[in-house]
Amino acid sequence: MKCQNCGSSIPDNAMFCSECGSKVGSADQASVSGTSQSGLEDEFKLLKSKAKQSVIIMVILGLISLLALVITQSPIITILLIVSIFIYAVVAGNKNISALRNFHSEKIVRSALSEVFNDLIYDKKRYIDGNTIENCRIMPFGWDKMQGSDYVSGKYKDISFVQSDISLIHVSTTTDAQGHTHTTEETRFKGRYAIFDFNKQFATDLIVRENGFGGTLFSSIGRAFSFDNKQKVEMESVEFNKKFEVYAADPHNAFYILTPQLMERIQKSESENKGRIYLCFTQGKLHVAVDNREDAFEMNIVSNESISEMRQKAFSDIATFTELVDTILSPSGSDTSYTPSAFASDIK
Repeated sequence: MKCQNCGSSIPDNAMFCSECGSKVGSADQASVSGTSQSGLEDEFKLLKSKAKQSVIIMVILGLISLLALVITQSPIITILLIVSIFIYAVVAGNKNISALRNFHSEKIVRSALSEVFNDLIYDKKRYIDGNTIENCRIMPFGWDKMQGSDYVSGKYKDISFVQSDISLIHVSTTTDAQGHTHTTEETRFKGRYAIFDFNKQFATDLIVRENGFGGTLFSSIGRAFSFDNKQKVEMESVEFNKKFEVYAADPHNAFYILTPQLMERIQKSESENKGRIYLCFTQGKLHVAVDNREDAFEMNIVSNESISEMRQKAFSDIATFTELVDTILSPSGSDTSYTPSAFASDIK
């Protein structure tokens, strides 16, 4: 089968084109209603124009402020100009830019998500609760601050899930010889976090994470991070042990979950995706985290992307998530008919 957007060859059962990110059978792969597409384009061009004008005006006002300070050396005039910039940014600039971002979130991202997931809930400003992540113990480090966005919940194939972008940040404070305090922030995780609810209890709580964090890291309350009652488990695959560490509450039952087939799929997923992968099986849920240092569903205000290009990018961001899930949950890594429920029945 050929992608109708870029012409690349794609498998017959593919949901997305791996080259351009377009969804097979979506509005980008087939003809779109001329009226609706034209109306969206007109609305987008108007919002884009207003947002660009706001950015340009704020830049010009900023340059005028600098020139005024250099030429007149009058702090009063400079302050007045800075106040003008602030007022414009709050009243007009922020309004125009927010309108454009809202258009992108609702008309582009939400539309794309609704074509892939059932029972969709999408909230641009919300993200997965930090206590949920901390209680899972999936991360091999502590953090002091958390940020996030693009909360999505729904059903993929026949399993319920939630996912969002998150950033986990460690904050440290030092005092120099002169008594000055310096605060630095280190982003320890930035990427996608998802939770799949299988509605069944696994044989044991289990954590899988890639190797690479040397030394002991400390959490925000100053204690060494541990996996509580979980013990490190050496799997039968030498190659898997080189790349991943496994911790389980019951080491014997870990082998019922991490079957040779699942270990192969995890390794395949790691090789195909940019970023560090973490997995946690607990309380009937599978937590999947990918530290790819990226935010999904973002738009560039000053770019010249068309609606079609933005939709392709949204579908590409969705495909990053769905392809990872399909690889881990499907025996062949490409069998899209294999459901997460079938995966759940294969493990104990």
